[in-house]
Amino acid sequence: MEDVYNLLMREIEPELMTVHLPELEMWYAGESAEERKARLLWYQAALVLCFERIEKLLDEWKEKLVALKRQALDIRKTSESAKDAKRLRDIGHSIDAA
Repeated sequence: MEDVYNLLMREIEPELMTVHLPELEMWYAGESAEERKARLLWYQAALVLCFERIEKLLDEWKEKLVALKRQALDIRKTSESAKDAKRLRDIGHSIDAA
């Protein structure tokens, strides 16, 4: 998940990528209280946007996983139906031959 976060944050606010977090205090050591407040407000908005996008991605992935599960179950049902039909034909042939 960290990779997903970093990929999204690279677009939104690269300073908030996990590799940069330890450096932020050093980078902004001389900023005024007003500048810090503005920066932190921007960071808050960037984090909200990032987590909204992550939530959307998770929803999309869940939909795709559910569809894949449904497809796998359908394939299994089809396969089982074909096996059952063959077994019934074999039984029918055995009865006819008897």
